Amino acid sequence: MRITSPSPTFTGYILSLLYVCDIKPDEYTVTKDGFEIYNIEGLKNGGKIVEQIAREIEEKRRGKKDQTPFIIPLTAKNEKKCYQQILKELNIQSDAPISYVLEKYFQSMTEKTNESTYTCPTCLAPEFYEFNRVLGYTESRRKSDKYKKLSFDGYMLGIAGYVTSYLDRVKITRDRFVEVHLLPNVEGAHPEITMNWVEMYKKLRFGIEGLTPVTSLLMWLSLKTNYRGTVQLIALNTARGQNPTTIWNTFNLDLTRTSEIFSKLEENYKKMLERLLIDVFNQTVTNNFAIKISQLIFEAINQTKPLEELLYVGSREGALVTIKEVLGLQIAQEERKYLEYSRVVKHLFRILSSKS
Repeated sequence: MRITSPSPTFTGYILSLLYVCDIKPDEYTVTKDGFEIYNIEGLKNGGKIVEQIAREIEEKRRGKKDQTPFIIPLTAKNEKKCYQQILKELNIQSDAPISYVLEKYFQSMTEKTNESTYTCPTCLAPEFYEFNRVLGYTESRRKSDKYKKLSFDGYMLGIAGYVTSYLDRVKITRDRFVEVHLLPNVEGAHPEITMNWVEMYKKLRFGIEGLTPVTSLLMWLSLKTNYRGTVQLIALNTARGQNPTTIWNTFNLDLTRTSEIFSKLEENYKKMLERLLIDVFNQTVTNNFAIKISQLIFEAINQTKPLEELLYVGSREGALVTIKEVLGLQIAQEERKYLEYSRVVKHLFRILSSKS
């Protein structure tokens, strides 16, 4: 199966999908124009996982007043027409949820797929639509005609990759949100590692504003996957009215050092660290101390904060709880967590001290 990629972002979506479907590096090639996939059995089997992720996203968004049902953001009239044509070929009603669309598509992979081409959705080729928004780029726009069309499989696999890379919406102003996607970089992909994306979707929460959830997310990925390489975090301004989806910001982040450090943790400390990070992700109970410790761990690992600051802050609360325990005072459940956080910090301090 040959897939034409209209942009680097689209390539990232497809690569995310290949990780989800556990397709090994020797089963596909990243070409100059896109992908060549030699064995599509992994896609057929992985379709169930993609559907599950889509359903979980839909369930999470259901009933929230400020969030519309999860759909691919299509704006232009021609794009909507192409999408309707896709649905017609899959024999699906126009108001079907995206999870059902993906389910029908992966079922259809056992049959011969249509060779037609379709207009690329704005979310799958944001670079092209950026050209349209910038004055003076008419020449570049003409050169970008290849971005306008996708094959049937390219269209659907791009949507599937879009869904599997999606994390959540993040508030950037009082009434403005961006959509956050996590993409493994082709150059940074570690060939022996398959990332456990399904578990990530089940556990991650992106409800806390600011940088801290992102740093905690990256540490969680390193801890769970031992990923040695670069990931790309992109924030999209989603389509509204006649405005196309555009890239708000892009971050290329190297997880190699974090993964190397976490690989040295003993198993019981890995479990403690995971509980700390999940406390940070938890939207129902905001643990400011967990957030602070998580941020300091990330900064100490990446050498932007001194190790002594991590040790001081992390150990201080644990020491206070120990004193209360010695004095026979009552200790709250939340305070008992501080003892565990303190143990993780001390263990990391020893590892980082010996490494530096």
